[in-house]
Amino acid sequence: MASELGVQTIQHTNGTDAMTIDSSGHVEIANRIEWPDRPAFTVGYDNTTGTYASLVTSGGMSGTVPFNTVTQARNANASAGWSNSTHIYTAPIAGPYLISVWSLRQTSTDWEIGVAKNQDYVSHARFYVNSSRGISGTVLLNLAVGDEIQMYSGAAIYLDANGVYSGMSIVYMG
Repeated sequence: MASELGVQTIQHTNGTDAMTIDSSGHVEIANRIEWPDRPAFTVGYDNTTGTYASLVTSGGMSGTVPFNTVTQARNANASAGWSNSTHIYTAPIAGPYLISVWSLRQTSTDWEIGVAKNQDYVSHARFYVNSSRGISGTVLLNLAVGDEIQMYSGAAIYLDANGVYSGMSIVYMG
């Protein structure tokens, strides 16, 4: 036997709204959602002085940028899904993600960086620059649980632990 409970607002004992549910089913808890932990972090490279690093093959995709440290995170669990060894982010929550990438190359030339989803770098987010050293871009991707995200580059790039020269930020927007 199935039961239905129709609720629009749950209030705290002091009369303020503790939780609201709108007509589309969106739940807001006291103007913030803390569960599950929402991904929000930046990755970089564990060299504080900066270095030009060779690209790696990871998850079957060549040209992967070898980010190997979380440089900033919303909280201790906000980077869950990131692997410092494979340089791949595996989405733990389905929904929209904002992904920003930036990079610096040693010489001014034509090149590109991008965001690959499930090792597909052809159609998701490619950023091209003509005769320049710096490049950046941002993309909004709808990810399913288990989708994988990697940053790739067409050339070796300058990497540092602070993410000043090259980095990637991933934020769950749902």
